[in-house]
This record gives sequence, structure tokens and C-alpha cells, in this order.
Amino acid sequence: MTLPLEPVELSVRLFLPAYIGPGLAGGALAILAGLVTSVALAVFVVVWYPVKRLLRLGRKPDAAASENSDPAPSEDAS
Repeated sequence: MTLPLEPVELSVRLFLPAYIGPGLAGGALAILAGLVTSVALAVFVVVWYPVKRLLRLGRKPDAAASENSDPAPSEDAS
């Protein structure tokens, strides 16, 4: 039994004469890379901020306070 390939051939033949030049292909790849990057960045941000908050809650209060405070400037500076 052979499968009829006429619908596949017709769909391929409809798009076959289209020429995609290097400019259009480069633009399409740039758009695809931008979309993939933006989705990956969105997933990273959604995952990272809760993890960052949990890490901050796990610290000792003294360690967090000492990291954020600046030492007092010395009065001997000329």
C-alpha cells in the first residue's frame, strides 16, 4: 500500500519558487534569536528572584547589615 503524496507535493511546490535572500534569512534568524533569548531571560528572572529572596532570608541579620553599611570615613584624610 502506498501513501498518496500529492497533498505534500502540492504544499511543497507552492513554497518552492520563493527565494529567501541572505538579508531576509539573516533578519529571520535575528528575530528568532531575539525571541528565544527573551523567553529564556523571562524564565530566568521568574526563577531567580524567588531564589534570591530565599537566600537573603537564610542569612544572618548581622551579615546582611555589615555588607550594606559603609565604614565611617576617617577624619585624618587630608
